[in-house]
Amino acid sequence: MKGTSGSPLKQGFDDYYRLLDQKQAHSFYPTHLWENDKQDTLDNPFISVHRALDPKKLCERGHRKNNNRPSG
Repeated sequence: MKGTSGSPLKQGFDDYYRLLDQKQAHSFYPTHLWENDKQDTLDNPFISVHRALDPKKLCERGHRKNNNRPSG
């Protein structure tokens, strides 16, 4: 997006600090954000959001099991 006509700076925004990538938007912990066409690296590990999940770690509804949830 940097240097292209799709940059928010070329679309009428004065400044911005955000995600510019749908793939990164699918992660709760993005590896970077963009501040005015400059990449700001965050201290988050890369997570492949399109990898297959281990079915043994999913509950009946397809959500991840929370093994840390208190019982009761």
